Amino acid sequence: MFKLIQNSYSKIESLDRQLKNTLAELEYNQRELEKLAYVDYLTGLATRRLLDEKYVLLFESAKRSNGVLTLLMMDLDYFKKYNDRYGHLEGDRVLKVVGGLLKEVFKRDGDVVSRYGGEEFVVVLYQTSLEDTLSLIKEFRRRLGLCSLEHRDSPFGEITLSVGINSGQPSVEENSEDFLRRADRALYRAKEGGRNRNSL
Repeated sequence: MFKLIQNSYSKIESLDRQLKNTLAELEYNQRELEKLAYVDYLTGLATRRLLDEKYVLLFESAKRSNGVLTLLMMDLDYFKKYNDRYGHLEGDRVLKVVGGLLKEVFKRDGDVVSRYGGEEFVVVLYQTSLEDTLSLIKEFRRRLGLCSLEHRDSPFGEITLSVGINSGQPSVEENSEDFLRRADRALYRAKEGGRNRNSL
């Protein structure tokens, strides 16, 4: 009888261990899925999904408190031509380099740095003056230049980027999409103006 109880207890302990292992595995898998949803696998930056969630919160906060919100839309210049000449693996390497530099420069708590899609990036800065924003962009460009990423099919001879900037206090009547659209239009002006520049 005692042996039967001991065997039963041993089986229960074994099942308990298996259950704990399974739960730990499920929790790990859940965390990995969340990472896939919120962290871009290539650059380590926020995904567009995470950007959308955080951006709306920051926009509403700036609107309520009359705070300054800054949106930077960045696009690597002539990147399709780069991929055509150097191949997609090299293109991926460049995206990783750019992602790393963005994280190094725009690193303040509350800054949201994301890969928006393809070779486009969006940075959201909260309570950052236009002067400070321009200094950060200048520093980012300086570091990118130090990487000397050759691009023979660009008139600049190396990897560069165009930046659209929308900075200010969101008005009462505009929504987050309007605010984002203004940054997108500024990016378009930077490209139309010759690329490798900022536009407001």
